[in-house]
Amino acid sequence: MKQQLTGTLGLLLLLGSVWGLTPSVSKVAIGGGVQPFAYGFWLALLPGLVLVVVNRLRGKSMDFTNPRRLLFYLVSGTLGVALPNLNFYLVIGHIPSGVMAVIITLATLFTYGLALLLKMERFDAKRGLGLLLGFVGIAVLLLPKSSLPDPEMAPWALLAVATPLCYSLSAIVNSRFRPKGSDSLVLASGMLLGSMAVTAPLTFILEGLYIPGPELEARDLAMGAHLFLTCFTYWLYFTLLGLAGPVYVSQLGYVVTLTGIGWGWVFFGEQLSPLVWLAVALVFAGLALVNLRQRAAIKP
Repeated sequence: MKQQLTGTLGLLLLLGSVWGLTPSVSKVAIGGGVQPFAYGFWLALLPGLVLVVVNRLRGKSMDFTNPRRLLFYLVSGTLGVALPNLNFYLVIGHIPSGVMAVIITLATLFTYGLALLLKMERFDAKRGLGLLLGFVGIAVLLLPKSSLPDPEMAPWALLAVATPLCYSLSAIVNSRFRPKGSDSLVLASGMLLGSMAVTAPLTFILEGLYIPGPELEARDLAMGAHLFLTCFTYWLYFTLLGLAGPVYVSQLGYVVTLTGIGWGWVFFGEQLSPLVWLAVALVFAGLALVNLRQRAAIKP
């Protein structure tokens, strides 16, 4: 039992560290000149195809002949992959990657807030306090002029909030309309390919497809690393989910945020202000209250 606990903790830390690396990797690629739509296209197509192969090896079918399932792939791919990722790639060149890592963590809090509005959750005072603390944290991050390295980053940081909001909308849609008896890894592949189908026309119309040249540059290596990390994290995520369950996996947000800040310091020498660290503390406190009450509800 102790060995299993140590193993799942190691997987949690590894997955969180790898996911925390992606803001820095994408910042290198986008900052190097890869256009957001083209970047989103490749980050949906290639991992999606890899998962199709994996599902084939597992004997699982994508069932592209089912109209309702196809619609689910398109909607969930748009809300859960295309829109949040395109917004992510748009803003990451304008704000520190560590700040982006903090903002993404708000997805859990937004999901609870939306579930309350849609009456999918009952109001709980402690979880409500957690939601309030999260919003106070984002206010501390965005409102004071001395919080961000440059006050002109504030509008970009505010726009970045749309990314976790899209993730939350996707979580609600997936919860309400997930096809019965569906396999999670099959749905993940369908989401990615649905995102690719939405992103492809915009990519070709607005930017054109990005093709790396014969001499690979830093942006190409960063994009290749992100492609590999995306496939790896999907595999690792579902492995951890099967071993430890969703309640344990919900702790990922803490690891992703802290390692995302750490990777920003390693790659770009980002030094975050005390107000940003206060925002991190408030968001973490909010997450703890929301997640702890969730654990109490699920454990029985």
